[in-house]
Parts: sequence; C-alpha cells; structure tokens
Amino acid sequence: MESLSSLYHNDLLSNQNYIPLSFDYEKLVILKMLDFLPMTSIVMSCNRVITKKISTILGNELSIHTILYFRLPPGSTSIIHIDKNLDSPETFRSIFALNLPLMNCNKTLMNWYAKNSLDLDADTFVGPNGTSTPSISTDKVTCIDNTYYNKPVIVKINDWHSVENQSTTDVAQFISLRFVEPIEQVIKVFGEL
Repeated sequence: MESLSSLYHNDLLSNQNYIPLSFDYEKLVILKMLDFLPMTSIVMSCNRVITKKISTILGNELSIHTILYFRLPPGSTSIIHIDKNLDSPETFRSIFALNLPLMNCNKTLMNWYAKNSLDLDADTFVGPNGTSTPSISTDKVTCIDNTYYNKPVIVKINDWHSVENQSTTDVAQFISLRFVEPIEQVIKVFGEL
C-alpha cells in the first residue's frame, strides 16, 4: 500500500496545486534575519549564509537549493510564470516549493492557470536569480485554482502561477524554500497534513 505522502506526491504532480501543512516556526526571528538583505526588488534570492541560518531555525536537515524572500507591496501581482531556468533547464527542476508566510499574508493569494490554447507562445522575463524565466500574459490563460498563504503550504511551481497581495495597506512578506530532496521527505520533516 502506498504511503500517505506518496499519494499526495502523485496528486501534486497530476492534479493538485498545493498541500497545506501545519507546523510552528519562528516568523519574527526569520524576518529579523532578512532585514539585512538589501531589497533591490520585490523578490530576492537569499545567499548561502542566510539559507543555512533559516534552515537551522526551522530545525531542517534537508538540502535547500534556494530560498526566495518576497516583499509584495499592497495591491501588487506578480507576472504569471513557471519557475524554470530557460537558459539552463537542467540546472534545477523542482516541481514544488514550501512557502512560509512571515507577515501580512492572510490576503496573499497564489493562483494557478491553464493556457487558453495549446499553441500560444510564452514570453520571458529575468527571474530573481538572473535567469530567463517563462511568462505569459493574463489574456492567454484562465485561472483554475488558488489558495491563500494563511499557513505553511507546499505549492506547485512547475506550472503557470502568480502571487497577488490583495491587501490595500500592508506589505506581504513570505519565503519560498526550494529543496533538493523529494516532496515526501519535505512533508515528513515539516509536519502533519
């Protein structure tokens, strides 16, 4: 019989875009550490030192490939994109991320999309790590699913998605952890479903 995490892994790959988790973590300690990052854009890639410190704070023993730190201004929405490096597709091909809300995220919504036509071409933009990333305009897609960042959540990142801050007053802050290990290991380490 398949384990619970394997069933969720298969669902995430085929027809599920997110898996909410339940665990506690030191939001304010992580935020204080991130204060030292120079905020040159809405999303910043954490360096290896900060990544290791956050991993330690979380009590994590898994290998983290990247941590992205987001500060979404009120009323802002990201470009619809797929987390993929078009310049070097084999560099890192994670299908998921673990997103952790830090501050003002109850009105932060992640949306997933389907292309309106299979033959539509995608555009590109420069992602947070300086890589060419696929993007697509809103008129070429239809929203098919969404979830709010009101708890830790594993999210599908290898399909069209965007994140919006629906608050009109607060900057939303969260981090997105991308792991080397498979999703089953992340679920096992970070808590109960």
